[in-house]
Amino acid sequence: MRRDPIDGMLAPAFDSRPGATQRSWLVASAALAFALAWIAFGYWRTGAAMVAIWARSDTFAHGFLVAPISAWLIWRARASLLEVAPQPSWWLLLPLTAAGA
Repeated sequence: MRRDPIDGMLAPAFDSRPGATQRSWLVASAALAFALAWIAFGYWRTGAAMVAIWARSDTFAHGFLVAPISAWLIWRARASLLEVAPQPSWWLLLPLTAAGA
């Protein structure tokens, strides 16, 4: 059986307080949900156009598979991901803002 390529790539959680990892995942999940909702709201016409192209074109029909496969890969790595406590990196806001502009 092949070894999982992401094993050992994730650092363990640094915060040893009980519930700290769970709370940090809750905050990170809420921030991710907000960001995805913001993107979906801002680009809904583009997304609808992409789905229309996927539906009518055999060349781009594989676009429907990207989200389920990504979800499956994340689900498969959930044990490794849950060992890590997400932490904000505020210095990345500057390049992220520049990229968004």
